[in-house]
Amino acid sequence: MQTLTVELEDRSYPINIGAGLLQQKSLLQAAVPARDILLVSNTTVAPLYAGAVREAFADRRVVEVILPDGEQHKSLSMAGRVMRACSRTITSTRGKVMKPAWNRLRCKRSWA
Repeated sequence: MQTLTVELEDRSYPINIGAGLLQQKSLLQAAVPARDILLVSNTTVAPLYAGAVREAFADRRVVEVILPDGEQHKSLSMAGRVMRACSRTITSTRGKVMKPAWNRLRCKRSWA
């Protein structure tokens, strides 16, 4: 595995590069400490990799948003779709409504 670091002062983050990284559950869990995870993918990539992500985080809540494939779908409309999915993900514990999921999710965005 090779690791590159994006240097952004207090917002720096690593990018891990290598074969089979999705099968390294401990590496993924260390990189994503959140209890709730938002998995945003598309109709081409999700069938290939979403299952491995769900399996790596089987002990956590994974909310999936699968978008259509293609550059024409990278739009504010699709961003709105992601935000609506977050807003519908509200948990209730002992009669108390918790904050919407986007307040608890620790998301990193990645655009190819």
